[in-house]
Amino acid sequence: DRTMKLSRRLFLLSPLALAYKPSWGALSFPQPQGNFVPAKMPMNPVYPRPDSETQAHARHRWAHPDFRYEIPIGVQGGAWPFKYEIVNSPSGATIGKYYGDPDYGVLKWTPANGDSGTKTFTIRVTDQELNTVDLTWTTTIDANQFVFIDANAASTGPGTISDPLKSFSDWYKSDASDTTYQNKIIVFRAGNYALTGDPDTANPNKNGNAYMTPSKTPSLIGYPSELPVIDCSAGKFFFISGVPDIFIAGLTFENARSDVKNSHFFWLSGQDSRLTFWNNTFYNMGNGIEGTDNPSPLFFSNTEALKHYYLVKGNTFDTILTNGSNGSFSDMYVVSDVLIEENTCINCDSTYGFWAKATHENITIRANIILENNTSGGITIGLWSPISGATHSGHEVCWNLVKVTTGWTIRMSQEPKLNSTNNHVYRNTFIGGEVSIRFNPTEPYHFDANVAETTNPTIFDGSNVSTTIPNLVGSLNAGLVDSNGILANQFRLDYLGQIGHEVSSSEPRQPKSPNKINLL
Repeated sequence: DRTMKLSRRLFLLSPLALAYKPSWGALSFPQPQGNFVPAKMPMNPVYPRPDSETQAHARHRWAHPDFRYEIPIGVQGGAWPFKYEIVNSPSGATIGKYYGDPDYGVLKWTPANGDSGTKTFTIRVTDQELNTVDLTWTTTIDANQFVFIDANAASTGPGTISDPLKSFSDWYKSDASDTTYQNKIIVFRAGNYALTGDPDTANPNKNGNAYMTPSKTPSLIGYPSELPVIDCSAGKFFFISGVPDIFIAGLTFENARSDVKNSHFFWLSGQDSRLTFWNNTFYNMGNGIEGTDNPSPLFFSNTEALKHYYLVKGNTFDTILTNGSNGSFSDMYVVSDVLIEENTCINCDSTYGFWAKATHENITIRANIILENNTSGGITIGLWSPISGATHSGHEVCWNLVKVTTGWTIRMSQEPKLNSTNNHVYRNTFIGGEVSIRFNPTEPYHFDANVAETTNPTIFDGSNVSTTIPNLVGSLNAGLVDSNGILANQFRLDYLGQIGHEVSSSEPRQPKSPNKINLL
């Protein structure tokens, strides 16, 4: 019996809890004209990338014969919502095809008994304008590529599915240079784990951190449908250069370390291209001692080289409290080809929210929900770069529901001398706070088909704003939406499916789990 009993926490949004998703049936495809917005940039596959680009040990290229293979599909740009189809796969593979289907955009497959060898997957993604992209990769069935950790094991074993390791330290071994499990896919079973990293008593900022070097692994996952919880109060995950193809999925990280200058769960300080965070929960992160230099659950800080293909999808950020300081949910420097999609944020006080701080080209922040008890910022685009001669083009913020009590729901900013083109904010619902534009871009920001009940609705008429599809705007308490951001009264009858974050259904898109789950 792997049912978790977490008596210290009655309020928990976790990968297991998030398995519940209200469904009202699949959305018709394609939608009628007027119920979607034409693509602002071409469809761009972010994850998985093809074999020719990825390392041989990348997570999506391996399947275990005895448990379910789960891979999210991430495509940036295009005219959303998409249709996902399996073109080629081994028998038994499934994917949620239409918006509203279970497992929408997630490939699942369990190898048949005795199955072996290498399999090919091709997933076709079609947008509302019937443009398509195919994602193709190969996957090898091999139990030896996986190492299991089970906190409920009687004792530590060799790390197989039937005889797993027992603790975090059994795998990490307090040594970033230890290669015992180099490049393996680490699978945590249900249970409570304590992050125990490298001892460095001379430097309190480093003592206890788990340094993810090329000697370790880029792949940490939770066993499907189970609840592994990693307590990070004694350290953080610190990825350094030379570790591409990072894949972190199905895990709950709680209690970020607070006795250092800035709190993080993950500090990726020299990471390379291709990075995925999917279906994780980040719970209880404060500032740290100072909290003025980018406290964030996911801090991507390297400014030395341009990286590509970052996916942050389906995660929950719960009680991320930075008290109005320089904090965010995710904070990215010098990246292109980014998709931040279908994340949920509750009980947070984050100055910048999802912060595309120094991104370059092809950035999509789409279908996120920032709704319950959030203060300060929601989504911020910061168009600047430390790289000389950098160009910026193709940033879109779309289909998001953002409700905050102070600060800004959406903020567009840039260095005055930096060229910037093709920046779009469309089909969002913004409530509370303000819509903020700090500098004039090379061309106007494009604001279309949004619903905004905010402290400064006149921003939509500014000199650096271009509108093709009218926005529905009003001051706070104007009655455009209800407390959950859903179009209300006559506005619902007149505009549902044409403006704001609601796609088309008569049922509203809500956070993807019940609010309170008693796990006593």
